[in-house]
Amino acid sequence: MKARPTSHRPFVAAATVTSTVSIAALVMSRATRDALFLSSFAVRQLPGMMIAGAIASLLAALWAGQLVARLSPARVLPGAFAVSTVFFLADFALIGFAPSVVAIAFYLQVALFGGPVVSMFWSTLNERFDPRTAKRYVGLVASGGTAGGILGGVAALSAAHSISIRGSFLVLAGLHFTCAVVSTRLGREARIGGAAKVESSGPVPSALRVLGEVSYLRQLALLVAMVSMMEALTDYVLNAQASRALSSTGDLMAFFGLFQTGIACLTFLMQTLVGRAAVERLGLVGAVSTLPLFVIPGAALAALIPSLPTAGILRGGMAGIGNSIYRSGYELLFSPLPIEKKRPTKTVIDVAFDRLGTAAGSSLALAIVTLPHAFARPLFIACVFILAVLSLFTVRRLNTGYIRTLEDSLKAGTASGGPTGPELGLSQTHGRLDGAALLREIESLRQENLLMSNEIPSPFAWYRVGGGGEQGVTDPLLARAAALLSGDAAVVRTELGAELDPRLTACVLPLLANEELAQDVVGALRTVADRITGQLTDALLDRSAPFVVRRRVARVMSSCSSQRAIDGLLLGLADDRFEVRYQCGLALLRITRDYPKMLVAKEAVLSAVKREVRLESKLWQQKPPLETAEDEAEVAFVDAFLRDRTSRSLEHVFAILSLVFEREPMRLALRALSGNDEILRGTALEYLEQVLPADVRSSLWPFLAAPEHRQGPAVKS
Repeated sequence: MKARPTSHRPFVAAATVTSTVSIAALVMSRATRDALFLSSFAVRQLPGMMIAGAIASLLAALWAGQLVARLSPARVLPGAFAVSTVFFLADFALIGFAPSVVAIAFYLQVALFGGPVVSMFWSTLNERFDPRTAKRYVGLVASGGTAGGILGGVAALSAAHSISIRGSFLVLAGLHFTCAVVSTRLGREARIGGAAKVESSGPVPSALRVLGEVSYLRQLALLVAMVSMMEALTDYVLNAQASRALSSTGDLMAFFGLFQTGIACLTFLMQTLVGRAAVERLGLVGAVSTLPLFVIPGAALAALIPSLPTAGILRGGMAGIGNSIYRSGYELLFSPLPIEKKRPTKTVIDVAFDRLGTAAGSSLALAIVTLPHAFARPLFIACVFILAVLSLFTVRRLNTGYIRTLEDSLKAGTASGGPTGPELGLSQTHGRLDGAALLREIESLRQENLLMSNEIPSPFAWYRVGGGGEQGVTDPLLARAAALLSGDAAVVRTELGAELDPRLTACVLPLLANEELAQDVVGALRTVADRITGQLTDALLDRSAPFVVRRRVARVMSSCSSQRAIDGLLLGLADDRFEVRYQCGLALLRITRDYPKMLVAKEAVLSAVKREVRLESKLWQQKPPLETAEDEAEVAFVDAFLRDRTSRSLEHVFAILSLVFEREPMRLALRALSGNDEILRGTALEYLEQVLPADVRSSLWPFLAAPEHRQGPAVKS
């Protein structure tokens, strides 16, 4: 009995509300923070405050990472919102007595709760969904966040003209209290939905240890640090320009409120118009690349025209892309990671490395501001430009790591599994040309076909079967041929039990159609398969031969060890009969397993896949009775259990795909697609979307994407 699919609607609704309200509070708190600090201190003191905030946030992230690893992000999140609510109320009570002290404390408060809370929220989402399902819902949740950004900017503008900074603290307290209440639903729905539960009173893995073990996580951490360095430098440039142009607290808060509102509107438009399409069309890594690709020309513009508007365009564009396209891609890069590696490290990467980048950027800013103004301004922009270029190179390296992480999840058998097996990249296919191997193969064929043994001078000397003279050569061979053609099963079986002469191949091949003798014939032909590869290939491709003969010829060829056999079997994948194509696929699996350096033409395999999916779908729904043999069990692509749950055609397609992509992940992807585990199924679809060429993916996708197709594809309209 199939498990009923879990409804994601309650969880997504709670997540969207939490995203909307929390981002509104974050935007309003940042505008309040900047206005309060710049009205209390000189702008030259801002980098030092940024460093202090980075250190406080880093320490909070390390502590939060351990807490999340032990309890789960869904359980910690409501408590974080509740504590933040208390802090806002304390700010409201103390602002009238010590505004400068509150300005410093509030700056640290935003650093402590801003990044960690956002990181825990997104961790809750990507623990609930598999990578592919997450793509479907992350746009809706992110859109709620962008709408919240607009609300937060409008609230900051209103506060500047009506309720003042002190009143803003009450509004912020109310927003975080709402988040504390609503986010409790996330934990409840996560448990209902079957999200992984990893709670232990024992020691949890160290984030630094996990980072040391997983290079993919180190690349993500490096990217986060460089992006936050760019943000710190552009923040300083923007704040410096604003403090020169504006003086009063009200004007500064109005400016920052308007700026944050503009960012929120830009983010909303980008998320609504291109957000999801960008992730689907560009891929996750392509979506993440959009941020450095914008910064490079944006920094050039700010360098050519130094002013508040150009600084605002650069920082605002970074924030708009960062909160929409970049964020959607970045968060999903964590989805396939196993729980025990994701929980201790995600908050540390999101917050600690973000704060480290901020501290490094702020320290660089402190050094730059000591220079004369004429040198300082272009140097700021030059550093941003260089960091953007370096970030782009880092992003490009993430794609391989992401695919390997999906592969590891499939190998482990669950979406939260860890890496097993050899670390092979998915680009390491059997289709790569190895010149040295090819030369060795040519030499092997030359020796095999011309000088069979003992360096006999005449290449035709191997025709001498018995003793001297022509009569001795011919009569025994004719006698054996007559026995094979006698029709007497016992006589034929006796002849097949003796060493087979390759010249008798033409007499033996028709016997493959005899059900009683088929196994004996296959066994006899396999003993000389490498010596008669050409004849076997001719028989396989002869469409006038009975299909049962062609099918069994493919079985014989599975014992070959030459490139000619590979090439012949690839041609056999275009046979009119599915049974023949299926056996050709099994034979190719066996040869490439035993001789992994054999060359398999990737284009030929992909063309065969596209041919299969172009067939009438009713053939896909059938499970044709296929001949099975004990010697084929070891190379069968699926086991008996899985064979009962999937169509033969789908099994065949995945088998031949595994000839040019790593075999075990393909087999596990088919198992996942044939099962009822939604998370594992989504991981398999995401893996296939990443590794298959676009034309193959588009032709195969209708048979894979819908759950109702698990027992076989539906009929095309």
